[in-house]
Amino acid sequence: MVQQGDLVFAEALPARVVLADEVEVGSRIEPGTTVALSVAEVPEVTIPLGQDQRAYGALTGTPVVVEFEDQAWEAVVGEAVTTDTGESSLTLTAPDGGPVCGADCADLPFTVDALRLGATVVIEPEVDGPLVPVSALITGPDGTVSVRTEDGRTVPVSILGSDGARAVVEGLDVGTVILLHGEDGATTDQPTQVDPAAEQ
Repeated sequence: MVQQGDLVFAEALPARVVLADEVEVGSRIEPGTTVALSVAEVPEVTIPLGQDQRAYGALTGTPVVVEFEDQAWEAVVGEAVTTDTGESSLTLTAPDGGPVCGADCADLPFTVDALRLGATVVIEPEVDGPLVPVSALITGPDGTVSVRTEDGRTVPVSILGSDGARAVVEGLDVGTVILLHGEDGATTDQPTQVDPAAEQ
């Protein structure tokens, strides 16, 4: 039994605790004084939104990379939350729904105060593949996409990403010479060579 005046040491605690703000060396502790505060086992990671960013609430499920010092974790946007004071934020979770920091949460120096982390919202995931002009793509009646090679072959491709003028595709070998087509599908085709694998 711990008696008044006893000093107790413990190797570990069942929860993370921090000293209350009013407690410092030399403080007089009276009965009922709060000396420690319990901190959540894992932090709640959120992205605050300004008035002009409220539309980002529609990005549920969007991938996010969260960084702290030399660590990085994959996350996804959860729900948008608005407080009674009108402040909005996006909650983040791990892709499996768990905490963003996973097994590293215990190593993060978070307390009752907010800990700032870096976050990159991945609006368009990075893709790799041959880069071709959009004007070289042919869309069929059934929605399939293909390109025509210099020797007259039609090669089906899948579009992995596009910046509006160029597209990263799958199903075409780098170095293949393909034809550019006019908007009306005229036969005044011009040959162009597929660029090496590109990243977008």
